[in-house]
Amino acid sequence: MKTESIGVLTQEISNPKVQPKFFHSEDNHEGFYRAELKKRNESLPLAKQFSDALKPLEEDSRDIIVSLRTRPLFEHEVARGCLNAISVRNPTTVAHKLEVRFDGVPKIESQSYEVDYAFGPEDDNDTIYEHTVSSLVPLVLKGGIATVFAYGQTGSGKTYTLTGLQELVAYDIIKQINSPKNLGEAGQLQFRVFLSYFEILGSQTFDLFNDREPLKIMEDTFGVVQVAGAKEVEVTSIEQFLELLKLAASYRKTESTHKNQTSSRSHSICRIRTQNTVLTQLEDGKFFLVDLAGSERHADSKFHTAERLKETKEINKSLMTLKECIRTRSQLESQTQYLHVPYRTSKLTLLLKDAFELATARQCRTVVIANISPSSTDMEHSLNTLRYTTPLRVMPPSVKPEPNPNNPATWTHEEMVQWIKSTSKYVDPKVLCPVERLYCAHAGAKQVTMTDYSTHVLTELENNIRLNSERCPNTASLELSWEDLEQSEVANQPFDLVIGADVTYDAAIIPLLVRVFKYFLVRGSEVILAATIRNQNTFAQFDASTDEEGIKVEQLPLCKGNSNHGKPVCGGKRIAV
Repeated sequence: MKTESIGVLTQEISNPKVQPKFFHSEDNHEGFYRAELKKRNESLPLAKQFSDALKPLEEDSRDIIVSLRTRPLFEHEVARGCLNAISVRNPTTVAHKLEVRFDGVPKIESQSYEVDYAFGPEDDNDTIYEHTVSSLVPLVLKGGIATVFAYGQTGSGKTYTLTGLQELVAYDIIKQINSPKNLGEAGQLQFRVFLSYFEILGSQTFDLFNDREPLKIMEDTFGVVQVAGAKEVEVTSIEQFLELLKLAASYRKTESTHKNQTSSRSHSICRIRTQNTVLTQLEDGKFFLVDLAGSERHADSKFHTAERLKETKEINKSLMTLKECIRTRSQLESQTQYLHVPYRTSKLTLLLKDAFELATARQCRTVVIANISPSSTDMEHSLNTLRYTTPLRVMPPSVKPEPNPNNPATWTHEEMVQWIKSTSKYVDPKVLCPVERLYCAHAGAKQVTMTDYSTHVLTELENNIRLNSERCPNTASLELSWEDLEQSEVANQPFDLVIGADVTYDAAIIPLLVRVFKYFLVRGSEVILAATIRNQNTFAQFDASTDEEGIKVEQLPLCKGNSNHGKPVCGGKRIAV
């Protein structure tokens, strides 16, 4: 581009009412760019076919899924001569940056970005929902937490994407709660569905179901995040669901910016809560669909008012906090050292606390859908989005443990099911029960007592014990309340060996855990704690708590990876697990 053309183009862009041509006649680079882009597109490998829908967490352990969606070129962009500078070859997205060297010679720099799913202009909302979001509905109905984020520059299509996904989630949830398998014996609904909708604007929160009434996001004394004052509506039909979504959209704050006449200036959160009326002890499921405010560069905000500039600053700050929370959370599973997730830094991430805390006992899955524009004029924005999103994806370890028929830790899900079927022809692998606890009984222990505080879990334990009565005749289940230990059914029971589960990652329960161990130790039991050290600081707290109680802890050799340390030594013992 010649020097005299630069000032004219800058002046035209600074006026949002003017739509300048992308190429000037004196540039004479358009032919080169079009031919080179066509050549590079043809040289790219074919896109991989989308696999089946994302599997449940029981079969696919990834709890953070990252995807990219590239929208089509708009008609006005084509009219201006903008080129399609994005190539999509699932799971890879290639960005082609059109540049001019210092000597006036045009060039294209191409960079590839790989994510879990890459969707192109030809993929509609149904395709995206099927492969990334559909598996979240059953997770929520089981009491889990699902979160979907739509991220991207203003005008990249994120609101369009999330609006479509919200409607599909609405259809799916209403359909599933009304399915015959989810109806009670008398035909009543097993689930109730509640909907709330609010937006976060900087440090302020507003209710989109209640005429933008101010709300407060805070933690209660139990560490549970509450949205104080939020109006929640019970939903019973798809028509009601869709009407409520339209109502909330009408109250959302938008403003005209340089890039978009209706730019989202806030984070909108659609929260769906499901309540199981049959299994009342099951926690409510939560589904968060988050339409993030449009990200902007400084160059896009130079004509903003002081209020718009403040909004932009708050938006970018919260987006960076969100990125840090997701990135850190995705690394926790593969890290042994302590990592801090700064979810209290912003109201948005505080609201989603359960999705970021590894200590949560609930199943959680997060889906990030980054939206980008293919236009060559938006390449800087698209590159920023790609650089923001792709680091959130953490690849699973490439080294897999050697299969070992004697080590259940190396078994696949199918192998575990096959072992259950071959070990006991009566047990149903679908029955909720920690079946590994029965392994002690199979290994020859005289008496195995399984404990839990939840009535629902105890019922399922008893069911599996009954089904295994022929093979494991000396197995029982008893209630164990950590808070009221002396009054529990397990009180004064003699046990040679007490086995503790993997619970040391939550510092709040350490005092109770140590108290339980001391209770059994003074009665002559031997105690073993099997735990994965995810957090060295928390594990150090456990050591300190045992020292205070006068309990001597001998740390056995660490079991790294999935090493096999032989069969459990429990023959002839009375064991509590």
